Amino acid sequence: MSEPLYTLDILRLAAESSAFTRLIAPDVSATQRSALCGSHVVIDLALSDGIVTATGGEVRACAFGQASTTLFARSAIGKSSREIEVARGAVRAWLDKADAPAPRWPGIEVLAPARAKPARHVAILLPFDAALAALTKIATPA
Repeated sequence: MSEPLYTLDILRLAAESSAFTRLIAPDVSATQRSALCGSHVVIDLALSDGIVTATGGEVRACAFGQASTTLFARSAIGKSSREIEVARGAVRAWLDKADAPAPRWPGIEVLAPARAKPARHVAILLPFDAALAALTKIATPA
């Protein structure tokens, strides 16, 4: 019998995402949407000298997108744009390549059942992509 796709840990993280709410006055925000499944994540960031000091947002996604957003929000504080970019690349590689090491993002290994399900990868990357889109707004103001 194969391992379940949605483990109890994934479902707990997904349920925790309901407490993830928008920041009142974020420095930057961005939304990312998956054309594949319709999931979307809004990430709000407060920054000080280019370092994330608070996260907020909204998530309407599958359990993997919800769980990934919870993990992102837990560990993004204290990170720079570059650290988030590196983490996103490591998560992408880990999802795509069976021999890739687990990324240095606390708790991300809980999402390992999705590695064999490419359709779930976009949802897992949504919070990282939204954060990077938001941070790009700082680098290139409108």
